[in-house]
Amino acid sequence: MPKASPLPAEHPTKQRLIGCLFVPLAIIALSIGGLIVLSQLRQAANRQKPAPQIPLVQVVTSRTETLPAHVSATGTVEAAKELTLSPEVTGRVTYVSPNLVTGGRVKQGETLLRIDASSYALQARQQKTAIRKAEADLRMEAGRQEIAKQEWELVGDGTPPDEAELALRKPQMDAVKSGLDSAKTGLRQAQLNLSRTTIRAPMNAIVVAEHVEKGQVVAPGIQIGSLMGVEQFWVRVSVPVALLDDLQIPGLQGEEGSEARVIQRLGGERNLERKGRVLRLLGQLDAKTRTAQLLIAVDSPLEKPESGSPVPILPGAYVEVDIQGRALKGVTKLPRSALTGGDSVWIVDKDHRLAKRRVAVRWSGDNDVYVGGELKDGDRVVVSPMTLPLPGQQVKVEGDPDTKPAGSAAPGAVPQQAGGAKE
Repeated sequence: MPKASPLPAEHPTKQRLIGCLFVPLAIIALSIGGLIVLSQLRQAANRQKPAPQIPLVQVVTSRTETLPAHVSATGTVEAAKELTLSPEVTGRVTYVSPNLVTGGRVKQGETLLRIDASSYALQARQQKTAIRKAEADLRMEAGRQEIAKQEWELVGDGTPPDEAELALRKPQMDAVKSGLDSAKTGLRQAQLNLSRTTIRAPMNAIVVAEHVEKGQVVAPGIQIGSLMGVEQFWVRVSVPVALLDDLQIPGLQGEEGSEARVIQRLGGERNLERKGRVLRLLGQLDAKTRTAQLLIAVDSPLEKPESGSPVPILPGAYVEVDIQGRALKGVTKLPRSALTGGDSVWIVDKDHRLAKRRVAVRWSGDNDVYVGGELKDGDRVVVSPMTLPLPGQQVKVEGDPDTKPAGSAAPGAVPQQAGGAKE
């Protein structure tokens, strides 16, 4: 049986050669790939690193002025005068004014209602007759008294004074005079009752309600209607006691009260506005809020104003009241957002760096404050919010053509952009 021929000797040698070449090439390829990846990561990291930014701020220029303090409050409009109509005599109604209806407008002195005056006119004539009779009695008694005086002079014999008065008819004369006075009083009462048969409007008013018809019999105590005066409305407002010193209150800080604006919001940009004034300080604090009570007067509230809507502000309306107080000298008006910590502001100096200034708040409103202190005219006060501002920090001023280009922030300053919460 023939023997198999052996394999060629060179085959294992080629495999070893290929293996020796592949390993170094793979190592070189992996090294090059790693270098490329590291280079790309380094470039990406460099691209993502933010450049230092200088914050952008908004400023207002400080200016010292004399400004009035303002006190804001709210309240409800109410009528200054309201009354109930009631007759003072009894009788049948013969006339009712066409304006005596709910919502009607009446003028002062206008006749609203008449009651049948026949019986009261008769009473007046009777009293006039009684006066004429009493006057005649007085003349007759004067004649009798003169005769008695002459007789007394003829026969007088030292009679006591009280008996002499009787003989001279002085008591009779006093009785006749009393009768005349009584008749005159009766005439005045009859004429007064006669005048009361006509009821007139005591003021310019709106009829709130009416309860009478022609032909109805009325009597004292029966309500025939109610009126609301239109010459003045009131608004009762509450203000902190500490703010009273800033206001002009009649009887406390002068004769004239502080002026006020009374505003009724209708929604959107629609408002009703009227002028008012502080009328007086009420006698006690509000039991719940412990605030002072002021009465604001609105004169001629239903008349058309010089400008704005002709629609009136009526009783029952909820309104805002802006009261103008006394003038504050040497103050600067700033937005409330400019305050830091309640007693400081940030300013931007000529080198566009932050500096802190202490201020004293002289008056504080909802949106603005009046301050005095270290501010000078021309100081640029920061009014936009900043995140962790630091003295000496460089900033850019919005809208300033001289603002320096962005560069590195001041040492220790935190790079930032406009926005964030105020300190």
